[in-house]
Amino acid sequence: MEVHERLVKEALHAVEIEPGTGAAAWFAARQPALVRYLEGRCGRDDGLGIALTAALAIHTAFERALGRPPPRVVAGALAAAEHAVVGDVRAGAFVARQPALCELVAGVIADPPVPLAEEEAARLGAALLAIVVALDSACAAS
Repeated sequence: MEVHERLVKEALHAVEIEPGTGAAAWFAARQPALVRYLEGRCGRDDGLGIALTAALAIHTAFERALGRPPPRVVAGALAAAEHAVVGDVRAGAFVARQPALCELVAGVIADPPVPLAEEEAARLGAALLAIVVALDSACAAS
């Protein structure tokens, strides 16, 4: 299921404009494996804040596309998604499957709200792409 650009823009707008709505707390409660995964990949500094905001936007875009919250992602699915990202990116299949979400991730990496070192940006990009793959797989299986 492709998440279309309009839904990604709406989700990003909702996350940026309405941070106090409790959506972030709901996201953390609904997807604890995603939060732990990002913390493990991005540490506890600025990269984590950027990652959580972007992951919430990605999750919200999938929710809008499905018409309901995506299924809970388990830690094992994230490990598999990391491996899938490498193969899919090399083959170009991933970008073709979720172009709008890939563009969102690229935009976060290209213009983060706070400066990131090159290594931090690379870890952040890989982690966000793994989240897209994991949510995509979870939604396809549901």
